[in-house]
Amino acid sequence: MIQEPPPASRRRLLGQTAIALAAASAVAVLVVLPAERGIDLTGFGRLTGLVRLAKPQTARVEIAPDASAAKVSSTAAGPFLTDTLEIKLAAGGAETSEVERKVWMEAGQTLVYAWTSDGSVYADFHGETLPTPKVSVVSYRVTDPDKGSNPRAASGGLAAPMAGFHGWYFSNLEDRPVTIRVRIAGFYERRPYPPPN
Repeated sequence: MIQEPPPASRRRLLGQTAIALAAASAVAVLVVLPAERGIDLTGFGRLTGLVRLAKPQTARVEIAPDASAAKVSSTAAGPFLTDTLEIKLAAGGAETSEVERKVWMEAGQTLVYAWTSDGSVYADFHGETLPTPKVSVVSYRVTDPDKGSNPRAASGGLAAPMAGFHGWYFSNLEDRPVTIRVRIAGFYERRPYPPPN
């Protein structure tokens, strides 16, 4: 036979409630008020450092210049530009089936690009210096379908390694006209190419 504990007396319940209230009040006065509101009625908050928690927290962060940041960040001298070029090329083999489109960039200037074509094209993304004293050419990316490249699209970015004209040579590989759309954005100049003598 299971015996149930005797019911708690009213007096005992009131005593336990009074003890719980006293403990909660002590915690509130000794800990919560000093830590949350900065109110220290007993001096316990100052003694234990709880009053400091109620003060606004501030932190001073000193950021020293990082020499390596110069490698990934730069300030642009010119305005940020965006352009979309629409290039129509005649059927492959015709005199107007190939073209070069370039912009002028100083060393370190950057741009991002994306081009698409409605037909197969050969594309050589490269840069070249002015012809004084001698032209220097740097190839960045060749899109050649004979070597497995997608002949209808490419995208990427460039940080110009030298001052000069940077852009594309496109050649139509189709026996019909094609249209190429080139979108560029970044820091460059719209100078005539080839440059006038």
